[in-house]
Amino acid sequence: MRTLVTPGTDTDLVKLEVAEIEAGQSLRFSADGEALVVILHGVVDVEVDGQSLGAAGGRASVFDGGGDSVYLPPGASLMLTAADDWSAQSVAIMIASAPLADEPAVPARIISPADHRVAEVGEGNWARQVRTILGPEHAAGRLIVGETVNPPGNWSSYPPHKHDEDNPPHEVQLEEVYYFKFDPPGGFGVQLRYDGKGDPAAQAAVQMFKSGARSGVTLALGEISMSGANMI
Repeated sequence: MRTLVTPGTDTDLVKLEVAEIEAGQSLRFSADGEALVVILHGVVDVEVDGQSLGAAGGRASVFDGGGDSVYLPPGASLMLTAADDWSAQSVAIMIASAPLADEPAVPARIISPADHRVAEVGEGNWARQVRTILGPEHAAGRLIVGETVNPPGNWSSYPPHKHDEDNPPHEVQLEEVYYFKFDPPGGFGVQLRYDGKGDPAAQAAVQMFKSGARSGVTLALGEISMSGANMI
């Protein structure tokens, strides 16, 4: 397990971790807050608090369409076992977590692509597909998690916007984390963030935003996937 984003250092509340599980091996995870485990590729057997939830996963990559995820309430104990007969050599997962706060806990469950809210948004060179895995309308606390897939060269997060003020319905305050994947792996992208202070652009495989407006674009051949974790 590798921690990419640490609360208290990189963010106030959102934590982001990634892991790979070799075929036949198991990974154990205990949720401090609520958590969503996104299966990026591969197949796993899911066990929560000693109870089997069945198999989850199956896509070869995030570019093959929506995938399964596992929602965990605070205190849940998860064990994922990578399938021996999966064609890939390993399973890749991403875990987004945050405190539940005063929201009531809901049971652990597997979220399938049929449960996603999928939308084709934008037009022309800022068109992209947005897959909302865990949205405000779903049974959860404060986590909002989704995947955005951009065609080569298209803008995302466009028009530029921000989520650092609580001013509904025009704007709500969100802490945002983005984890990027490219197809082919040699692709690259640029994401720009700016505010009234003229902060410089940041470039990395993981981006955290507490303030400022942003917009991103893929510049090389290949698609880009942004797995985003927000917290209201």
